Amino acid sequence: MPNDSRYSGKTKFLIFTLVGIGVIVGAYVFFAISKQSVEYVADGQVLYDVAIANWSKIISDRGVYDATREAIRVGNSISENEAHTLMHSFGEALYQEFGEKGISYCMSDFATGCYNQIVANVIIGKGIASADELKQICGANQNVRGCAHGIGHGLLASMGHSIDDLHSALSFCGTSDEVVQTGCGGGVIMEYNVRGLHSSTPQEDRIRKFDPKHPFDPCFTVDERYVRVCVYLLPHWWYLSLQNSSDDVFMEIGHYCRELDLKSDVRKSCFKGVGYYGLQFADMDVSQTVQNCKKAAAEPEDLFWCISTASKRSTEEGQDAPDAFCSAFGPYGDARDTCIRRIQELP
Repeated sequence: MPNDSRYSGKTKFLIFTLVGIGVIVGAYVFFAISKQSVEYVADGQVLYDVAIANWSKIISDRGVYDATREAIRVGNSISENEAHTLMHSFGEALYQEFGEKGISYCMSDFATGCYNQIVANVIIGKGIASADELKQICGANQNVRGCAHGIGHGLLASMGHSIDDLHSALSFCGTSDEVVQTGCGGGVIMEYNVRGLHSSTPQEDRIRKFDPKHPFDPCFTVDERYVRVCVYLLPHWWYLSLQNSSDDVFMEIGHYCRELDLKSDVRKSCFKGVGYYGLQFADMDVSQTVQNCKKAAAEPEDLFWCISTASKRSTEEGQDAPDAFCSAFGPYGDARDTCIRRIQELP
């Protein structure tokens, strides 16, 4: 008669052995995959062509959903700015594999870089006439603004980058509900400031040349509907233009914002832009973003618009709440409490 307890022991031993092997293999795979992320970035620059090739291989070998999960995993392991560029490379790979149908596989992570790239590629490939069709596709998409932002990039990239091209591209964007920095007009203006979308061309060769005598160009030459969104995007361009030459880039950015009329909506837009992109360039770090805002702002209201916009972006991306940012007004007290309340009341 067989000894049941003996067989039970063998079974347990076998199970523990298999589990142990599984853990070892899993750990090996995890570290092998983690090590792979190094291939995407070198010296703070995303290796754009390498990234595209890797995404295409994963899509071919394991499927698009595995590629999406890997893109998000790698994005979470690098800086926010690098991750945004990485998502552009993912959008490029989707376009090469699926054409415009690849839009349905995009994700909104890391400032909608995937949508920005693939939608722009469709317009560049199919022509300006495809913009109306894409507007309908974007309207049915869960990330309407990120999709529309890509239309803006594509419109200007397909037309050229002269000031006349800028005005023409903005006229294609259409209705006023798109007049937000993440919409079509914002995509046009961002493409004007940083040209060629994302590619293997070094970023410093794609940035519009900064002229300190005309720091607000082209914002006060565009249609009135787009003035505020244009000013909102200036801190992004200023930072990229000045980061390697300025002793303190956020103090210099704040200097330009403060040249605008104190009570004007365009000044508010300028400091909102400082907050939105200051958070990105601080790699989503709250304390560094607060310091950036304090360096830029000279008035309490300027400081509020800077940190409130950073706070809203952080909250939208599932990170820190308003009270962390409102420490700019002190660790406690009425000013801090008012800051938190005002952020919570913002639309």
